[in-house]
Amino acid sequence: CAVGKYSNVTGISEGCRDCPAGTSLDVEGGSSRSNCSACKAGSTSPRASSTCTLCTVGKYTPKVGTPEGDCLNCSAGTYLSVEGGSSISNCTECKAGSTSSKSSETCTLCPVGTYAPSPNTPTDGGCIDCPAGTSLNYQGGSSLNNCTNCSAGTSSHNGSATCTNCPTGKFTTKQATKTPCEDCHRGKYASSTGTSISCIKAKPGQYVSSYGASSYQSCEAGTYSYKNESWNCTKCDAGTFSDSSGSSSCLYCPN
Repeated sequence: CAVGKYSNVTGISEGCRDCPAGTSLDVEGGSSRSNCSACKAGSTSPRASSTCTLCTVGKYTPKVGTPEGDCLNCSAGTYLSVEGGSSISNCTECKAGSTSSKSSETCTLCPVGTYAPSPNTPTDGGCIDCPAGTSLNYQGGSSLNNCTNCSAGTSSHNGSATCTNCPTGKFTTKQATKTPCEDCHRGKYASSTGTSISCIKAKPGQYVSSYGASSYQSCEAGTYSYKNESWNCTKCDAGTFSDSSGSSSCLYCPN
């Protein structure tokens, strides 16, 4: 009989039987089922096998005589980096800041903008987003404390790697704000990004008619605005005039 097979009947090669899955026989001429040796814990075999094969990385079997394909998966949140695992205790917990799916060879660090405070964290739904108003620019965050507050003039959404400057026309004076940057009110503007103070007030002779403006407009000739934060300009009264843009008052017409 060939390797992996045996027969207890002499002279009949066609009657050789397969050693069952989970056993092996590495010599020819097997004469008994007892010649088929059970695979050790941590290894498996198919039927008629000459050798047993170690469970692949990320898997284990504590049983002697395990058939091929019956190695067990290390659970999500653990890993096993060597072949031949023979016990669930061979599966090592992922450290805080990392995760794994089932039957993993290694753990994977939480991506930027996220963290995992507990060991043994599964990949699916495992890492937690840093909240809006904070950021985390490196992998492997293990605590909410790793998420850094955004400075005034910047904001972020959930799971952000960096905080983003408020665009022109918007501002925020708060740190770690969970709301988007606010529009400048009418009568004010922000001409640069990252505004961390109140928006700039339109001066006399200027106006800002819309929310979220990035610049002011000058009153046209024949109109004026006399106060800060004007939304619009006023026409000169009868008998008065302004002959240039940006006037804060009108002049009396000459006699």
